[in-house]
Amino acid sequence: MKNESFISGMVTDIKCLGKITFITVSHGAETFNIVATHGQAVGYDKLKNLKINDYITINTNQQNGEIHAKELVGAEKSNKGVIPESANAKNYAILLNQIRNYFYDNNFFEVRLPSIHPGNNKGDIFEIDFFGKKARLSSSNALYSTVMAANMGKVYSIQRCYRAEPSKTSKHLSEFDMLEVSFVGHCFEDLICELSKFISDIFNRVSKIIPDQIKALPFEDIPIVSYADLNCKYGLLNKGLGKHEREISKNGPTTVIHFPSKISTWSALPIDDKYTYSLNFLAPGVGEVAEGCLRDTRESFLRCKFEKLDLCDQLNWYVDLNPLPNIKILSFGLGIERLAMWLFGITNIRAINCFYRDKNISETMKYGK
Repeated sequence: MKNESFISGMVTDIKCLGKITFITVSHGAETFNIVATHGQAVGYDKLKNLKINDYITINTNQQNGEIHAKELVGAEKSNKGVIPESANAKNYAILLNQIRNYFYDNNFFEVRLPSIHPGNNKGDIFEIDFFGKKARLSSSNALYSTVMAANMGKVYSIQRCYRAEPSKTSKHLSEFDMLEVSFVGHCFEDLICELSKFISDIFNRVSKIIPDQIKALPFEDIPIVSYADLNCKYGLLNKGLGKHEREISKNGPTTVIHFPSKISTWSALPIDDKYTYSLNFLAPGVGEVAEGCLRDTRESFLRCKFEKLDLCDQLNWYVDLNPLPNIKILSFGLGIERLAMWLFGITNIRAINCFYRDKNISETMKYGK
């Protein structure tokens, strides 16, 4: 932080070249490159003996556009170093910022959606007692996002979601960041175009800010392949892509469209009696990053379905709050940590955040023993 001629922050790099030492100091997202010269900087020996992760306050002045050290005012020596996930956390913060910038630039409203949902009759959920009522932590806000799009046109949300999957794979967490996007459109192709545009734009935005951190290979177009074609190649037999995800996307990001109704989300509009207007976005080295669909918003269909499943009390609000039951609403949900894995070449999703949740609470497992 700069205040008059004082700079405070953490030493992130230091190079000593004889009687000149170059010190890089960071405070939040701000970085200062400071030159310390023997004979000009008071206490030069202390300056050149600083270590990475030391926290310092230094008196400086400007000379020919450079920041020069006058005197080291204070230094707090680091005895533990920073947590190993902090570098990924910085990149992740930039990614979140650029996601929001993209949607602002493209005229989407950000909406805040609930983390506590009514009912608990869904698999892989965290049940909670909500003042004596059955409730659960959100595993997706897709229905809420759809309603908001019907009322506002173009919306997105970035919120924590929770899934009680006792998984230890490299790309699963019990608590994660979900980007959910919904907008009124004309046809299913609008969804494919919007998702492709978003992925390409985010890749370019982040690459410009931290080019040395991007490990994903550049790409031009995102190819589209149908589930039916993949079924012919892999014999999927109305099952998910599973172990084939990484092979399908090994040469670059890929969008798979038109999944069978048997494995699609129930809210996807059917094409015919076999397939739906649905998609998955796959990224190299990661697999599935996003899924989406053209929503089935037919009021008669929804009310009939809720009645058959005995979910009227739990879900009738979804129909009641949609003022446009016959308009086309397109949606996708994207796991932001998985997007970060692809962009930054992270092989384990747990390396993004020191305080992750899988089957354990990370900080109590790794620290304080």
